Amino acid sequence: MRRRGRRWTAATVGVAVAAASQLTGCTSGGSGGGSVLTRQYGLSAQGRPLLVTIVGDAGGERILVLGCLHGNECGAAPIVEELARRTPPAGTGYFLVEHPNPDGEALGTRTNANGVDLNRNFEGWRSSTPDPLHYSGPGALSEPESAALAALILERAPTAVVSYHQALNLVDWTGEQSRASAERFATDTGLPLQQTTAYPGSLATWLGTRHPEIRVLTVELPRPVPADLAARNVAAVEHLVG
Repeated sequence: MRRRGRRWTAATVGVAVAAASQLTGCTSGGSGGGSVLTRQYGLSAQGRPLLVTIVGDAGGERILVLGCLHGNECGAAPIVEELARRTPPAGTGYFLVEHPNPDGEALGTRTNANGVDLNRNFEGWRSSTPDPLHYSGPGALSEPESAALAALILERAPTAVVSYHQALNLVDWTGEQSRASAERFATDTGLPLQQTTAYPGSLATWLGTRHPEIRVLTVELPRPVPADLAARNVAAVEHLVG
């Protein structure tokens, strides 16, 4: 049976997810000596927990890293896991969401369990014909995963967002405020710098048009991801500060 989340709006979802985030909270010392907090910020369509790991100074410069918005594009897992073990630069907090689409990961699909491409389901959504890869859903933020992630972003107000995908092998950016960071990220990683299509309802398009104060990078990794490239991506995230 398809389990559909309730219909959310950006105005109402923050209250619900803020409450949900209190369900799970575990504080410990990171391997580098920094503080680490893992918190649940919502539930997937099939009821799996959506978790964010906060490393370092949550009140300072905030960098949100998304590992696997499409369930079959999870090559960034070693990058996100290594960042969780690092101590961020002073005055910086990493907000790490390794599994923003856990149902899609479990199913091995690009979409969530409802067959919706989460990266077409944010504000700016445009109706589309259902298909196995790019169906945008019945409305903006119709899916619990996109609604919860949008609420997390609105609540935490990151200064930069890095969203990982596969496998175009490039660094993309949204908005002129992001270009310098994208150029530096491409230099640090060795990935080509290329601006691609701004899809309606994508995370990057939403943030770039409605929240221009946020630097937004979409990083397309190759498949597979060599260990040295993963290490360069970790360093590139660290260099996003400032």
